[in-house]
Amino acid sequence: MDDLGFESFNARIHVCRSSYALIGQKYPTDGPPLAEVHTAAGEGKAIAVARLKVVSSFEEVSHCETDIAEPPMFGTLEVDGNFKLDAGCRYRVWELPNAAACLGGSWVVVTGSSNALLMWNSLLMMLAPSEAGLMRRGRFGGAHLLDAVIEDGVIIHYETVKSWLDTCDQSTPSGAPNETECRMVYAETLAKAPAHSPNRIRLTMFLSFYWARTGTALDLIEAQDAWAMSEVSILVQVVAWYVVCNGIKFNGCHRPNLIDLPEDEVATMFTNEMEPVLNRMLMFCSPGGRAGVRGCAVATNSFTNAGSPLLDMFLRFNALVTQAMDAKKTDSFRYLDIFALGASMPDETLDGHGSQILQLWTWQALLGGFCSSSSAATGSQVRFDGPLCWRKTALW
Repeated sequence: MDDLGFESFNARIHVCRSSYALIGQKYPTDGPPLAEVHTAAGEGKAIAVARLKVVSSFEEVSHCETDIAEPPMFGTLEVDGNFKLDAGCRYRVWELPNAAACLGGSWVVVTGSSNALLMWNSLLMMLAPSEAGLMRRGRFGGAHLLDAVIEDGVIIHYETVKSWLDTCDQSTPSGAPNETECRMVYAETLAKAPAHSPNRIRLTMFLSFYWARTGTALDLIEAQDAWAMSEVSILVQVVAWYVVCNGIKFNGCHRPNLIDLPEDEVATMFTNEMEPVLNRMLMFCSPGGRAGVRGCAVATNSFTNAGSPLLDMFLRFNALVTQAMDAKKTDSFRYLDIFALGASMPDETLDGHGSQILQLWTWQALLGGFCSSSSAATGSQVRFDGPLCWRKTALW
C-alpha cells in the first residue's frame, strides 16, 4: 500500500484513498504553494482555496494603420481570442458603441457569396445584438439581395429578393439573361428603405457569385437618391464560385459551362470578368467617388483547409486578385488578404467557412479603414462572450 492508500494485488485494485489538493507549484519552486490541503482516508475531499492574481500575456504595442492600400493580415490567434499580428502592431477595436457611432448615417455594402454573407451577418448582429436569435429570411442563404436598416441597435427595415427568382439568376458572364430586368427588381427593393438619417446604418448584401453582379451593385448604389447623402463603404469578395464550378464540379453551378472547361480557360474568364469591375471600383472608391470618403476593400477568398488540388486552385485564383490589385490598390481602394487572416487562425474555419471569431477580426481590419481611428475603443485587449463564438462550439 502506497502513501495515498492504493493497494494492488493480482488483477484487483482495492482503494483506501486519502485526498490531496494543491494550488501552485510545489517542486521546484521559489516559494510555498498558494494553497495545499491533505486529508486522511475517510475525512472527505481536500479543498484548496487561494486568491490568484491574473497576469495577462498581452503585450502593449502600437496600432496598425489599416486605412492603407494593403493592411497587415498575418498573425497568431492567442488562446483567449486576442490576435497578435506579425507586423508587430495590433488592430484597433470597434465594439458595438464604437461601431455604431462610426457607421451612423453610412451605408455598408458587401458583395460575394457564402463567406461574404457570413461577414454581412456578423456586422448586422454586432450592430443589432438583440435580434441575433431571429431567423430572418435570407440571412443564411436563399436571397439574391438583403437590405437592412438599423437604428438604436434595432433592425427597423429588412427586405430581400428571393434567390429562386429566375429574373436574377446569375447564369451568364454579364449576370442574369436579362440583367436590366434584374436591376429593376433590385431597384424596387432598395427603394423601400426608410429615409436616410444620421442615426441610421444601412447594410446591404448583394449575392455576387461572379463579378458582373458586383458591377450591378455599384450602379444601383449610385442611383439611390434617398441615401445619396450617406457615406458608402464596400467589401467585395468574388472568387469562390469559379472554383466551386470548375474545381469541385458542383452540379448546382449557375453557369454549367464552367464545369468542364480547362482550368486555364476559366482563369482567363475570371480575369476578363474581374478587370472591368475593378476599374469601375477604382473610380467609385477614389476621392470624389461615391465611396471616396470611407473607401472599399477587395478581398481574397476566405481560408480553406481543403487539400490539393482544390487548395491549389483557390490559391491560384486568389493570386489573380492579388496581381490585379497590386496595380490598382490605393489608400481608399484597399486589398485585403482575408485568406491570410484565416490561415493565421486555421482552427476557426469549418468546411471553408469562418467562425464568429474570424469574421469579427475581419471586421476590425475593415473598420480600421472605414472609420476614423478616434472612434475606436480605448481598451488594449478583447474578450469574446457568447455560446457560438468559436468553431469548436459549432452545432453541425
